[in-house]
Order: sequence, then structure tokens, then C-alpha cells
Amino acid sequence: MKWLQKIAGLSEDALDRLQMSGNRVVEEALAGIYELFLVLFEHGPIRLYQLAIQRTGLDFTDVQQQMEPQEMPNNVMQEMQSLEEIRAIINKWKQQYGELVIKSHNPTKDDKYLNILQWLGFQPHTKSIMGNSVIVI
Repeated sequence: MKWLQKIAGLSEDALDRLQMSGNRVVEEALAGIYELFLVLFEHGPIRLYQLAIQRTGLDFTDVQQQMEPQEMPNNVMQEMQSLEEIRAIINKWKQQYGELVIKSHNPTKDDKYLNILQWLGFQPHTKSIMGNSVIVI
């Protein structure tokens, strides 16, 4: 039996990809049409909590999906409500776990995440971790 439990928004393949890279989901939450995951990466002395956000039906562990542009939903009011829920979830996780790392395989999306996090009232900054530039809040 695998040590990973079934996570609502993730397929077994996605869970396998996480496990192979030394990651595991420690929290998950739903905010409107978005699924948020708090992913723990541990390697030796390194312990990082990573924030992953995906729209329902997508897979944040799939590099190909990260590289493809995604259409934005048309319902602006639902989108605004989802963003408020996302802010509350992120605040809760930051209080509980401390610093959160955000990184996409697609640098264009990193810029969008940086802007969204600023708009949500966070003070994101970039930091080098294991030779990679990541966003930290």
C-alpha cells in the first residue's frame, strides 16, 4: 500500500509524480473553482512548504499543462469570491506553517502568481533555493 492517501483533486499518477520527487500533500482546500494544495518537500536539512493552485479538472503536477495557456473563467463575480477564499486559505497556512514557496515550470505563470499574490495583499519576494529562483510569501 502506498504511503500517499488519495487526494480529492489529484489522480493516482499525480500522487506518484509528487512522491517520486520527494513531495507529499499535507493540506488541501477548495475555493470556488480552484483547488489549493500545501505540499511538503523534505530533503536532508531542507524543508519547504509549497503552495500549489489548480483549477478544478487540471493537474498542477503535469509539466505539459503548466506550459499550456489556460482560458480564464467568464464569471467575474465567482472569480472574485474564489480569490477571497484563496486569500483566507493562504493566510491560514502561512500562520500554521510559516513561509510558503510558489514556483511553476512556466516562468510566465510565475510572473502572474507574483502579481496575484501582491493584489491579494501579500508581500511576495523572490529567493534562490537549491539554485532555483522561487516566489516566497
